[in-house]
Amino acid sequence: MSLLPVMEAASRLRLAPIQALNAAIILRLAEIAAVNAFRVPWARLRLASRGKQRVSGARQAAFYLARRAGRLDFMELSRLSGRDRTTIRHAFTCVERDRAAGCFDLQLVLLEQAVSHSARSVIRSGTF
Repeated sequence: MSLLPVMEAASRLRLAPIQALNAAIILRLAEIAAVNAFRVPWARLRLASRGKQRVSGARQAAFYLARRAGRLDFMELSRLSGRDRTTIRHAFTCVERDRAAGCFDLQLVLLEQAVSHSARSVIRSGTF
């Protein structure tokens, strides 16, 4: 999995280069966590189309994790992912609603902690 497409999008962010790199890393780590937790193919998560409910749920969780663990705003996530800002906001709202309903609260808490810890480790070490 290459960071190149994410870094190209990150270069369009109005952030310092290191902040853009960190945002790209955080999104990629959130996507990796979602792919593994929801057991969906990586390629399907990155498709432009919505896909099946399981795939879109994993994508929504990835956006949620990146926002929570990396404190990325909707515009940053939009630019990095190539999706509309309102789509990112909708994904975040859907995951918040499902968490409130108790659907998968513990799973998200653990994933958020894992992404946050991984991001700190990767950013400190400078290796991905």
